[in-house]
Amino acid sequence: MTETRDKRASIQLGRYAIPVPETRWKRSLLGWCLTAAGLLPVVGWGFLPLGLLLLSVDNRTIRRGRRWLEVRWGRWRQARKASQGGEESDDPGQKERAGIEPGPKALGNGGVSSREDNGKMTA
Repeated sequence: MTETRDKRASIQLGRYAIPVPETRWKRSLLGWCLTAAGLLPVVGWGFLPLGLLLLSVDNRTIRRGRRWLEVRWGRWRQARKASQGGEESDDPGQKERAGIEPGPKALGNGGVSSREDNGKMTA
């Protein structure tokens, strides 16, 4: 007996996958409804990007605009990260895995490295 997996259509947002309707007409209907609801003053602007995101699955023009925005945002984030401290990562263990030693001040020994006091014996 073979197992069948439920392969639903989804939109990938970072590490999250948001399930969407499988048929094109359902996606379009839901996308247009969310876009229209986003224009209403009571509901607010929150539904407008959701509707456009859902419409971008099937609409070439909206998909190009979404992709352009993703690329611009990614470049902005890279430039911001580079200007804030070079190529530092959010991962604290990256330097250890790369084989780079932390500096002497990071070791908590007062800024004196073991390489500087070669041959000096303290009693």
